[in-house]
Amino acid sequence: MQFVAVLLFVACAVAIFVWVPQRDHTPTASVDPIDVQEESVARPSDSENQEFPFLDSQLDRAKEQAQITLNDFSALQDHFEQNQLGSDQHSTRYNEIIDRANEGDILFGRREFDSAQEKFEGALDDLRQLIAKIDAEFDESMKAGFNALDERDAQSSREAFTYASEIKPLEQSAQTGLQRVAKLPRINELLRESERARLRGNWDEALSLLDDAEQLDELTPGLKERRDGILSEREKQDLNDLLTSGHQALNQDDFEEAERLFNEVLRRQPGNSAAETGLQETQVSKTVAHISELQRSAFEQENVLDLSSALATYEQALEIDSTLEFAIEGRDRVREILTLTQQINAVLSDPGVLSGDEEFENAQQVLRNAQQYRNHSPEFDNALQELSGVVELASQYIPVVLVSDNETEVTLSTKGSLGAFERHEVQLRPGRYQLIGSRDGRLDVRKTIFVEQGMDPVSIICEHEI
Repeated sequence: MQFVAVLLFVACAVAIFVWVPQRDHTPTASVDPIDVQEESVARPSDSENQEFPFLDSQLDRAKEQAQITLNDFSALQDHFEQNQLGSDQHSTRYNEIIDRANEGDILFGRREFDSAQEKFEGALDDLRQLIAKIDAEFDESMKAGFNALDERDAQSSREAFTYASEIKPLEQSAQTGLQRVAKLPRINELLRESERARLRGNWDEALSLLDDAEQLDELTPGLKERRDGILSEREKQDLNDLLTSGHQALNQDDFEEAERLFNEVLRRQPGNSAAETGLQETQVSKTVAHISELQRSAFEQENVLDLSSALATYEQALEIDSTLEFAIEGRDRVREILTLTQQINAVLSDPGVLSGDEEFENAQQVLRNAQQYRNHSPEFDNALQELSGVVELASQYIPVVLVSDNETEVTLSTKGSLGAFERHEVQLRPGRYQLIGSRDGRLDVRKTIFVEQGMDPVSIICEHEI
């Protein structure tokens, strides 16, 4: 019995080592999903299928999963090729991915579905990553292109949009960006011309040039801000002109016209303090009051150096009685002090103007004229003393060293042309001067300098080519 059992055991072992390897290594039929012809292989018999149904079921599931993955890859491949994605560098990577998928096709044809699935999944992931990389590069290039476009940097913007169009040639946004870049030089020129027109105070021309730029590219950044700024400056200039005309009318005793002008300013800009002050002075000038009250008010106004109000009060008194001696004397006195005060304040607010000979002589004359009204009021005396110190300081000459490149023609506002030089020393009074440098083929240079003791040499060179 034991011997029989041993024989049975040996027979089973032989069957396992002989029959089973023969099935595992039997060539399997291949079905290439890319129309690869089937290889001539011996399929398992029906009896074998009945003996190994689990193995066949696994193969069917593996084949189905591999086919699904391959379909996904094919769809993504169609997307890549139909949209002509990528540059040469991306194409190299794409070909590597296709080779990997082709390896999966071969494995699929051999019915090695698990290995084919691995290849297909890897190729699918790589292709997704490649497309994501192209998408990211495209978005980054488009962003850089629009940023450069906003900064009106034509070269950088063109480079960015060109690269974006290379990796996604069918994307209209990149082509639109390139179209905008092509218009940028003309737009930049229009914006520069508009700015020059604005500086000249030619508001209508400045706005018209902005309209031309907007017609070329309505997305040009800053157009609204520029237009609003020009409109604001024009409105400010209009209001200043109205105020000037209003004060001129007031000084000419045309109170109705002054009132109309000041009210127009307030209609266009409610709360304008200058217009309200002018309107108030106009109304006061029309007010009839008791002469003694006018006299008291006039003296008090003079004492605190409120000369405009004092003059208006004297004028009102003279409208009542043109022979009033205090009003006549007070009016003449206030006019003279008002003029002197305005002249003094003009010099004190900008002592730099004394660099000019004419302005310096005028300041000396103002100082002499103002001396006769010393002790008029503490405020006037303080202003007079300050003016005296400014005039004395402005009378002292200071050596100023100018340096250039010996090719720039230099002009000094108070001296005229100084020619071209490398170093030039001039004696100037303290104050503000204008230096102008010009050179053929270069942009003119304008500098405002303030001459004072111990100042450093001043460089004036035309550096930027036209």
